[in-house]
Amino acid sequence: MVTNAGPPPPSASFTGSPTSGTEPLLVTFTDTSTGTITSRFWDFGDATTTNVTTNSVSHTYAAGTNSVTLVVTGPGGVSTNLQLNYITVLTAFQSWQVQYFGSTTNPAAAQNIDPDGDGCNNLCEFLSGTDPTNNASSFHIIAVTPQSSDLLVTWATAGGRTNVVQVNTGDVDGSYTTNFIDLSPFIIIPGSGETTTNYLDNGGATNIPARYYRIRLAP
Repeated sequence: MVTNAGPPPPSASFTGSPTSGTEPLLVTFTDTSTGTITSRFWDFGDATTTNVTTNSVSHTYAAGTNSVTLVVTGPGGVSTNLQLNYITVLTAFQSWQVQYFGSTTNPAAAQNIDPDGDGCNNLCEFLSGTDPTNNASSFHIIAVTPQSSDLLVTWATAGGRTNVVQVNTGDVDGSYTTNFIDLSPFIIIPGSGETTTNYLDNGGATNIPARYYRIRLAP
């Protein structure tokens, strides 16, 4: 007598790439399961699931640590593969902390700390694109230089940022308030890394009382 035992059960396995990075992180999962498979159920660990027949699927993650589960089904049965804490995604600020301080938990990496003592805390350095470990690297005005009847405002900044020059007319006694207003349009700083740029305030040298300047980091 011949007995047909049926097809063997599948064995679920998978890989993902990349398994870490900065949000939004696009991860491609590949089913490496063995056996005859007719459907694949994915649980990406962030309250998102999908059921597909193809052996590859992509998913975009926000910041967090996620376990991933693959359940494969075929004529021989069902198999499950769970990989705990498989995908680790950092926020842009967390990635910056790791870059400069080696981890997100280093006390010197806290956002309200100013480890290089330049008057700009870590959150300020992150937003402005400067180096938090070098007190010569900061977002600041370098000079205000007369050019005939104009004033040239020069400042240190970083590529990939958008800056706006602001102005406040001083009082006759030489003091000023914090009521600055935008003087320039959005100035998009090209490239990346630290750099300097400037803006010419036409007629600025003729203003009485004198003007006070500051640079605003635009979103």
